[in-house]
Amino acid sequence: MKNIFFKGLALLLVIGFSFGCNKEPQDLVTQDAKSGGLVSVETPLHVYKKGDSGLDLKTSVLVFQGAVKTTKIHIYKQFFTAAGDASNKELLKTVDITDQTKTTVIDFVTKYNELATNLSVNSTPMDPNDDGNLVVGDYWSLTYIAETSNGDKFLNKATTKVGVSGRLAGIYNIERGWYIHPSTAPNLAGNYSGNTKVIESVADGLYKMTTIGPWNDDNPIYFQADENDFTITVPKEVFGEVQKVWGGADEVATCQDNPTNLVDVTCTNTFSYEADGHDVIKISYGYIRTSGTREFDEILIKQ
Repeated sequence: MKNIFFKGLALLLVIGFSFGCNKEPQDLVTQDAKSGGLVSVETPLHVYKKGDSGLDLKTSVLVFQGAVKTTKIHIYKQFFTAAGDASNKELLKTVDITDQTKTTVIDFVTKYNELATNLSVNSTPMDPNDDGNLVVGDYWSLTYIAETSNGDKFLNKATTKVGVSGRLAGIYNIERGWYIHPSTAPNLAGNYSGNTKVIESVADGLYKMTTIGPWNDDNPIYFQADENDFTITVPKEVFGEVQKVWGGADEVATCQDNPTNLVDVTCTNTFSYEADGHDVIKISYGYIRTSGTREFDEILIKQ
């Protein structure tokens, strides 16, 4: 059973990684697994707006130390277009871990020109001096390879996304996080207020929450933000297909299409741009099962 209180900053699953020699990927679960190389990415998302080429993007990574020491973190970059094309993957930078006696946080800073240098999409080089060709939905993915004192290298599962974004993209504190199960309705089955949620840009006005409710699983919910009346719509279909979660098992319930399924939430579904940058999103949604609809009501405050 999935733990609804699972925290996003829990220790991350690490996938073994080795270069060359036709080695099998290292399995860190078995008895003979090699140890070391565990990091936690504390900055999962940067919101990049076209024209921010001089902006410093500061990323924090938590490096755990044990008997086997992590000595370096190799950071790789790759660019993906909103249309689905991908660039080559290149080394962005290597960070040496100078204090290997304890768990430490390392910070590194990058900006647009570093991200664009030496990357090409469909044989066309990116221009490190001009971000004018970027569109909302483009993004860079930063991946992390930890090198240990034993000479092993491990590719960590967690990444950092630098997304070309609209204003509502970002990391949000969950001020209200209500989960209502059919067995508890109209009362709460869970309260996940106080957690955080990542919202990414997909296209102009189209965003996705990377998780549903209190769970940390990869279950995106797409919504449309209308800047004419500051309303939010959770569309029944996205990219020509019905929105579903849990691997396509459950259809998303929306306030406009399934009002009788969402009787225990507010269905306010609005947003506001705040002068201090702490924008506010109010959103209700759910997913439908034969045993009843799971309902969610959220107020999100941008960090």
